[in-house]
Amino acid sequence: MATIRKLRDKWQAQVRLKGIKPITKSFIKKSDAVDWSRVIESQVTLGTYVDPRASERITLDSLIDLYLQRKVASGAENRAEQSRLKRLRSVLGAFSLSQLSVAVLSQFRDQRLLRANPATVVHELSLLARLLRLATSNFGIPLPQGVPRIRLPKMPHGRTRRLCGDEESRLLEAAKTDPELSDFILLAIECATRRSELIEVKGVDINLGSRTVLLPVTKSGIPRVIPLTRKALKTLGARVAGDGRVFSISATAMSQRFSLACKKAGISDLRIHDLRHEGISRLFELGLSTVEVAAISGHQSLAMLHRYTHIRAEHLISRLDEK
Repeated sequence: MATIRKLRDKWQAQVRLKGIKPITKSFIKKSDAVDWSRVIESQVTLGTYVDPRASERITLDSLIDLYLQRKVASGAENRAEQSRLKRLRSVLGAFSLSQLSVAVLSQFRDQRLLRANPATVVHELSLLARLLRLATSNFGIPLPQGVPRIRLPKMPHGRTRRLCGDEESRLLEAAKTDPELSDFILLAIECATRRSELIEVKGVDINLGSRTVLLPVTKSGIPRVIPLTRKALKTLGARVAGDGRVFSISATAMSQRFSLACKKAGISDLRIHDLRHEGISRLFELGLSTVEVAAISGHQSLAMLHRYTHIRAEHLISRLDEK
């Protein structure tokens, strides 16, 4: 049953029904208070009422803390995710979960697009949506309006840069005075890994007998084991010296050395991440299936995997001639 009363300069509506705590809200107009109380009574009777008070008390900051506590406990921390969480905290952390409306998130999207590329913004918004879903499913914080659904930025076309002609041999020649860089280039292509994944590999992660390597630190936060080609096996085997890291330098330093080698070799518009593109494309050209390539590359989405795949037309011609 609802009670409507004047309290100072507002009208307060309070709904008291068996089985739930009293629900109270204030309005400027009495008619709004009456309408609201009728809606709440109807929702409670139909069993569709969701108490908004928990989502009004919990901020996004608090939700992220809960999420990180669980991640730390499970040992599944992820650097890329940490960076996105930091960005979400800095802009939206003070908002309660109930305040994260379509309008608020749309404004966040538009402002971020002024400084970040669409792919980055999509990743941040997708992580936020996952956090809000977890609020209900894992932490028992219901969202009366559900997870806000907003239009995501359109993803740009992926880079299509691959090694051409004698670029690979020129690059390796330019890097031959830097064994770490030379081995990294070869392994990045042969294993189709991300820079950060390869940099974190340790001797203890390499199984020469089974020809596999464990990638303990991945973008998805899920470690994976990948097979090694003969070239990769020989290169990694030569680098193993105890259980420590195979590469002694940081990911940033490796990228800097790679840029210098490209300049020395006279190669333009080639990024260190393009080596992963090259490796993935070669796996498809070898005849591996999409599922098999995804198991090696670690892509969780086949759509994203296809963005990284650029099979040369001349290779397709040779395959057609086999028929």
